[in-house]
Amino acid sequence: MFKELDQLEVTLTEIPFFEGTASTEVPMSLDPHALTSIASSLEDITNRLAHITKGMSADDDDAIIELNEVQRQLTTASRRLEKVVHRQRSR
Repeated sequence: MFKELDQLEVTLTEIPFFEGTASTEVPMSLDPHALTSIASSLEDITNRLAHITKGMSADDDDAIIELNEVQRQLTTASRRLEKVVHRQRSR
């Protein structure tokens, strides 16, 4: 039933959040380009989730409701991230 959801896996290990070794990790300054990339990934995941949800049968009503909530939260996260990117670029 949810085999399509396996395709939503996103590898975040390639996104640099910290610099240095494990013992000397310090947070990186906000990079608008990295944040824009993350926002783009969120948008892609949200769109893919919407596509999967539309293809589900009415028998999966509970799952559809839950997935629609996930989609709503991803959309909210994407908007908030876009605000951060906009603020960083206007500095």
